Amino acid sequence: MLQQAEVLRLHTPLRVAGFVGSMGLDFWDRDTWRAAIADQDVLVMTAQILLNVLRHAILTARPRAQKSRNHTL
Repeated sequence: MLQQAEVLRLHTPLRVAGFVGSMGLDFWDRDTWRAAIADQDVLVMTAQILLNVLRHAILTARPRAQKSRNHTL
C-alpha cells in the first residue's frame, strides 16, 4: 500500500495518506484516525483496513450531493 501511496504523491499534486497494518491501526481511536485523515485528498489502504474503518464509523460511505450541470450548447 505504501508504494501506491508514494506513486500518487510523486505524480500528482494530491495530498496522500497511506495506511498499513504495521502502523498499529487496530489500536487507533476515532480522534487518532480523524487527525491522520484530516486535509488528505486520497487515502490508500487495504480492503480490510477500509472495512474496519467503515464498521467503526470512522469514515462513512454516503453519496455526495450532485452538483447541477448547466451546459450551454
